[in-house]
Amino acid sequence: MNKHINKMKFYKKIGLIFIAALYLVGCGKIEKNIEEVVSSQEVSQVESDGTSSSADNTENETAVDARFVPEFSQVIAEFRNSDVVTLADESYFKVNETFSQTQNNFQLSIENMEVFEVESAAEFVSSEFNYEDNPGAVVLMEVAITNLTDETIYYPIEGLRMSYQSADMQMHPSSALYPAQSGDLTKILEQNNGEIGPSMTVNGYLIYSLGQDEWEEASDLGNVYLTVVPPQSEPDAISGVGASLLGDERVLYLPLDEETQEQLSENNQMIPDRLSSEWWGQKTILAQDELNEATEDDDVSVELLRAEISDFEPKDIYEENFQNFNYGQIIVSIEYEITNNSDHELLPVDGVATLQIGEDSLNSDYVLINDYNGTVIKPGDSFITIKTFALDKLRYQEVWQGEPFYIAINTPVKSVNEEELEEDTGEETIEVSDDLIYYFDFTWTPNLVNNINEDLDVVSESEYQTDNESLDESESEEVEEDSSTDEASDELN
Repeated sequence: MNKHINKMKFYKKIGLIFIAALYLVGCGKIEKNIEEVVSSQEVSQVESDGTSSSADNTENETAVDARFVPEFSQVIAEFRNSDVVTLADESYFKVNETFSQTQNNFQLSIENMEVFEVESAAEFVSSEFNYEDNPGAVVLMEVAITNLTDETIYYPIEGLRMSYQSADMQMHPSSALYPAQSGDLTKILEQNNGEIGPSMTVNGYLIYSLGQDEWEEASDLGNVYLTVVPPQSEPDAISGVGASLLGDERVLYLPLDEETQEQLSENNQMIPDRLSSEWWGQKTILAQDELNEATEDDDVSVELLRAEISDFEPKDIYEENFQNFNYGQIIVSIEYEITNNSDHELLPVDGVATLQIGEDSLNSDYVLINDYNGTVIKPGDSFITIKTFALDKLRYQEVWQGEPFYIAINTPVKSVNEEELEEDTGEETIEVSDDLIYYFDFTWTPNLVNNINEDLDVVSESEYQTDNESLDESESEEVEEDSSTDEASDELN
């Protein structure tokens, strides 16, 4: 009996040892599989420029995809915990609306922006503050770049520079100051050669820095501006080789205080002629109409999108441009879209628009727009452009105010000189064809919201009407008095 029991115990021990061995082998396989899955899902860690601490600590940190864009508040929190810079307790200014620039092929938007004064900075980032003894401020921006075409474009992010009027230099975005592991727009685009797919948007953060002297100058002005460079059609063009630009280099003003933000916000609602986009001065709207009226000439159509009239007061540095306007100037701008369904290439900017008011005729002024001569619309494409006119303020008040405007637009066809193309350097010579020009006509009666009175001041429509009624009554009373005086004189005689 005891032998039987001992034998049973022996087999139980053998069984338990066997089961335990199987369990351990299974655990080893499971652990190995987990390690394989984790290793296959890891993403490369993005190293921060200028610091070694992040590289030392990455072993115990979770890997983060550089393309992941954190919330704006998260980036600020990272900034405040940074060992690189010490920010002031309160931010200097936060922009509460989106500022953007739109061209035919792309749009660049500043969706969030906050400015922080810097109390101190690590020595190894002194170059980011122009090597000044004291750092001034940093500007954190959330930027979105949208491809408005149906083809891949390439954006040279290193060209997106910040500056201000009278600055000695332009600031490039700083990856060395960026505090988070992901969301740095410079690195996002550089990793992909600047590529943005058709109708796609790439967004992320940029940081610009100013030394103490620079910051004092910029904050006194109340604004900075970005030099917005256009995208290009090939990746090689990022380094300056070959491909054509898909737009023009322009500036985008950004506020550093509430008053400037209000002025720039008003500018954003206007037609982006050069006066508005480069902020040459203060516009006061007299009429602003959404028209969306279309007409066509053969296979080319034009839609007049909107038109506006404004009183314009230039900044001191631009007064010389208007020295021939002794009584001031009124600006008329029109925005329209040309659709080319012909077999020809068109030159929308080279064409001239004419404004006919009564017996007076005025041509558009090329200096007052952003687009450049030589811009081409290929068959099947569309292009939005602007024409701007400068009018004498006194003549406008006395004759043109309240009158209908007749607008004539001509769009020439591009002519290529084959002989010069072969004999010269191989570059294409663009000429306007004498044989074919498309013509389009519109009539616009402005809906005036403000008027210019006899003192050449801007007054509301209601105030202007009231003043005119009072003037008419006064003139009527004078006529009656003169009539009564004449009658009395006749009776005496």
